[in-house]
Amino acid sequence: MTSLTEEIRRSTEAPGLRRSISVGGLLITLYLFFMFLVVISFSAYVLRSDWDATLAANGGELSDLDSLGFLIKREAELEARIAEVQTDLQAAEKQRFEMVLAQNAADAKYFEARRGLDENMAAAQVHIRRADSFLDQDEQARLAHFMPEDGGADNDLNKVMTALVFIESIHIEEEDGTPVTLASVPDMTKSDVLLGPQTEWIARRIAGRDRALALKTELKSSDSALRFAGQTQLAAQGDLKWVEQRRDALADDNKELQEALTKLRTDHLPIISPHRARYSEFYGDDTWVVMQKLVPAPTILLTLMATIAAGALGTLVSFSRASPESKVEPTAGRLMINIAEGIAAAIAVFLFAGAGMLVLTQGGGVEDRLELSSFTVAFLAFLSGFMSEQAFNKIRAQGGEIFGDKNAEQNGDKQGDKAGNTDAPAPEPAGS
Repeated sequence: MTSLTEEIRRSTEAPGLRRSISVGGLLITLYLFFMFLVVISFSAYVLRSDWDATLAANGGELSDLDSLGFLIKREAELEARIAEVQTDLQAAEKQRFEMVLAQNAADAKYFEARRGLDENMAAAQVHIRRADSFLDQDEQARLAHFMPEDGGADNDLNKVMTALVFIESIHIEEEDGTPVTLASVPDMTKSDVLLGPQTEWIARRIAGRDRALALKTELKSSDSALRFAGQTQLAAQGDLKWVEQRRDALADDNKELQEALTKLRTDHLPIISPHRARYSEFYGDDTWVVMQKLVPAPTILLTLMATIAAGALGTLVSFSRASPESKVEPTAGRLMINIAEGIAAAIAVFLFAGAGMLVLTQGGGVEDRLELSSFTVAFLAFLSGFMSEQAFNKIRAQGGEIFGDKNAEQNGDKQGDKAGNTDAPAPEPAGS
């Protein structure tokens, strides 16, 4: 029993068996891959051809799948752009509302500053008009040069400020020339002593001068506040105008986009359309993600894919059906070389058909358009991969015919006949 187990273990660990298992696994994997490639490329080709034929039967601009895809993509772009513009339009409306609130606040501050300046101007004008109670005749005459006799120009801030500066600058001195301040004058409201006319006069001059100084300070502050409020108001007005212009531009863009979308749906692709329904059903299912990528491809590209896959598949069939008595060892390297040769032969068939050397055309989906027959080309590609030696000999003969090489043409025909006639009897040895 032990010897039998050891014998089985040694037989399974033989290098030739391990190599056969490795090649077999690679062969099955490549079978599945190229069969899937043939099926998926042919399926995409058939679906694309049927779709084009259905659209072409309706006539008009929507004549093939490319036109349908373009219109649906254009519609999606318009919808996305409309959504973006509407979002910006809503943001502009919100910003405009905020700017209106800012404008109202700026107006309120401006009117408040204006009222404060007017009140201070009125107080200053009253004080200037009553200045004759503490100014002498010469000072009154000089003050009259700053203020016009008619009251129409009394609102001139510069004139009022000049008059206040003049009142502020009057000199009050004792008989000995010492400056007099209000603190050195007896309090007329609390003093029990009857003040003389000179003392009362000095007190009024000091009070008038100090009041002019205070009014001048208040006017400067009010004027600064009004100027700042005016600048804020102008800035708010400019911001509001800019926002309104942007909102109007976005509204115009939205209108143009809506009109373009309506025109597209009215003239080319209605909302309720069997073509739209079929397209949406096909591209709305993620199960067909590979087909979704292949169907929009040109049919000539799908034909090339099917041709290459069919050539490789024919090579795999030839390799797997090789005689066990063949002297060539079935290795992975030999398999890949054979596949490359089969693909090359299949591409040669495709090029021959595309060059018009093979009459392999059929009607496509669009009227008066001829295409390579994907089925015929793929079948010949399979045969080229399955019989790669004969295919290359045929290509060699065809090349000799094109370039005028009769030797190559004859050699190719002979080798092709020799390769194809595998059942011919072997020549007898000489002298038998």
